Amino acid sequence: MRPKYNVMEQSENELKRDALVLKRHLRFIIGVLVVALLVAAGTGLIFGSGYSARATVQIQTNVVPLPTAIRQQDILNIARSEEVADEAARTYGVNDPDDIEDRVSVTERPEGLRVSANGGSRGDAIDLANSWAAAIETIINASDIGPASSAALERETANAATQLANAEAALAEANTTGIEPTQEVLDEVSKTLADNQAELASLTQATEIARQAVSNSNTPMSQLRIALAGLAVPPEVLASVENPQDLLQALDLRRQVLSSSVQQSIEQLNALQTQRRELLPLILDRDAAQNNYRESVRVLRASELGPITARISDPADRASGAGLGWPQRLGAAAAFGLVVGVIGAFALDALPPMQRWFKSPEEIKSRN
Repeated sequence: MRPKYNVMEQSENELKRDALVLKRHLRFIIGVLVVALLVAAGTGLIFGSGYSARATVQIQTNVVPLPTAIRQQDILNIARSEEVADEAARTYGVNDPDDIEDRVSVTERPEGLRVSANGGSRGDAIDLANSWAAAIETIINASDIGPASSAALERETANAATQLANAEAALAEANTTGIEPTQEVLDEVSKTLADNQAELASLTQATEIARQAVSNSNTPMSQLRIALAGLAVPPEVLASVENPQDLLQALDLRRQVLSSSVQQSIEQLNALQTQRRELLPLILDRDAAQNNYRESVRVLRASELGPITARISDPADRASGAGLGWPQRLGAAAAFGLVVGVIGAFALDALPPMQRWFKSPEEIKSRN
């Protein structure tokens, strides 16, 4: 008869065997656990938490947008200055601003200055972004950037006026005809030419009709007036002539005058187009100088409406990312290390060469 084994004893033996396997490979399991913890700590230090928050600080001059030149030259420099870093560190609750400067970036956006901050948790990232934004608001509102910027704008306006005067003088010196070939002038001459050409074509048609009437002596004047209706024949000419021959002479004279006018308009248009091509670089320079001067005057007047102020228009209230805090990071690494270590221990023990290598002398003696 085969011996019957108790189920409880069999389970006990399996547990003892598993415990013995874990004991044999305890150093391997501890090594895997240590490696997992070191990897978690290293990635946490290198890549940070992965949480990022943003806050927006709007810069304005009361009721008008802040001029671009001022924002780039002054506002952005202040937002990245040591004064702002010191104030942000005090608000955030650290003594050394260097501890937070590397975690904050300030960029220029159409809606204002964007403050982005990284933190060890969502709350930490949000707190740092809002602390830096509040520091920008405090420092800018306490600075004398308004008067300094107004003086800079006055200098820019004076320079723009000088550039405009120089551009106009250069254009006047190069233009020998005294008529500036602007696009408006070209359009006006082109329209006049088109109207005269249309009238000349209509008169040419009327002249041919009148010449046929002269050839046919029997054509009455009343019938000829009906035939010429809708053509470019002056009403006073039709009313003043009594026969087709006189009408033909009047139309020929009118057509000669109009043809001469068309030819003069063509020559004038060609000359203006040639002159415009030659003067176009100077015209464009003058137009650009005019636009720059108008914009400088507009910005200068706008800056006089009030001081430059800053306010937080969109404080950070949420953070993006999927980072882990240090307790969660190390806990997950420890669990992962234990699981991999235990599985690896049983895998190593199952390998035939390893079974002999890791067995104790007592197990080998008892087996034999």
